[in-house]
Amino acid sequence: MRIAICDDDADMLRQLDNMVADYFRESVNKIPSISTFTDGTLMLKEKNFDIVLLDMEMPVKNGIDIGRELKNRNRDVIIIVITSYLDYLDDAFRLKAFRYITKPVVKGRLYRNLRDACKLYMSVSRNFLVDNGEKAVTVKSGDIIMIEADCHESLVHTLRGDYHSNLTMTEWMTKLDNSRFYSPHRSYIVNMSYIASFSHEGILLLDGKYSVQISRRRYNEFKRAYLIFLEVSG
Repeated sequence: MRIAICDDDADMLRQLDNMVADYFRESVNKIPSISTFTDGTLMLKEKNFDIVLLDMEMPVKNGIDIGRELKNRNRDVIIIVITSYLDYLDDAFRLKAFRYITKPVVKGRLYRNLRDACKLYMSVSRNFLVDNGEKAVTVKSGDIIMIEADCHESLVHTLRGDYHSNLTMTEWMTKLDNSRFYSPHRSYIVNMSYIASFSHEGILLLDGKYSVQISRRRYNEFKRAYLIFLEVSG
């Protein structure tokens, strides 16, 4: 796990650095890689990060511009917006920031958000072995767009390609995180983070590249599950 903290206020940067390190020291007794930056453009020169604590008001480029570039590089990056200004709340929602914390930063609130961010990171980064009996590939949970039934087996659609699996749909549902994956129809499982739109007629995924049916009796349940997913994942 790689964590970045970006704030042009040196005192705040040190405070956040210490608080984040303390959280991991107290919770898992192990401190991950933590990088600090006073300038977002410098952070963008580094490799991808998994969790980013990002100030909004910064020189050269503000936090919204920096966050947008981070998301373009890695759609799974978890951004926690930290700012003194509530005016940025709407921008943070459009950025799909995971959480929004106002200054002064309260230790307990930061800890709770870091705990939730780590849970999300573990869910998205978990690896699965997709095996069809002849060839096996490792697929990251966050890269799975959808899974569809293929007779008594399945076809796994990912950002890297499509792979046949000898697992049934029921077996996949026991393995996947049910807070992120949902089966709107017995023939499909969708990763809700890739949903572009939905209606009674079906679900569009990845900007409309994939279309999935919704069982009439599951529509309301799916809608509730998706709203909960949006609330929890930011």
